Amino acid sequence: MSNDTTDVEDEPAGHMSPRDFAEKVDWEGGVFAALEYGLHATDLDPSDPASVKLREAWAELERVHRDVLAPAVRNVRDELEKT
Repeated sequence: MSNDTTDVEDEPAGHMSPRDFAEKVDWEGGVFAALEYGLHATDLDPSDPASVKLREAWAELERVHRDVLAPAVRNVRDELEKT
């Protein structure tokens, strides 16, 4: 974790470094929790060359979460509520 005094919560969208992004994922409780929270690839600074691959990977993860995982989780929760 970073030792600087900048709070990750204060970072405007599109201005998080990869390290800040990783700290936010950790803060939220992991990758799945961060997806549920609403952390987006666009939260990473597009001008930072170090964030390019992470932005691409997170965008793909967002797509899979939106199109596959979230609906499947809703279906399971609906079925669990019936028991």
